[in-house]
Amino acid sequence: MKRLIDVTEAIPEDAIGNLNGLFYKIGLHNFSYYWNGDEWLRSQKPAILIEAALEKCRNKFSFNNEG
Repeated sequence: MKRLIDVTEAIPEDAIGNLNGLFYKIGLHNFSYYWNGDEWLRSQKPAILIEAALEKCRNKFSFNNEG
């Protein structure tokens, strides 16, 4: 039997969207962070690029977004 995942429950607190299967947030000092399943880790991608990629997405939390 297949079980559907409730994606809204999987979205970590403070996430602004999903790109290439990773949730991102913008934190202190405008640094970008990604969710590894347990905690937020600082990303090497500049926050401005994350925000620009998410602006083009129809659904910011879709797992099919490409950035």
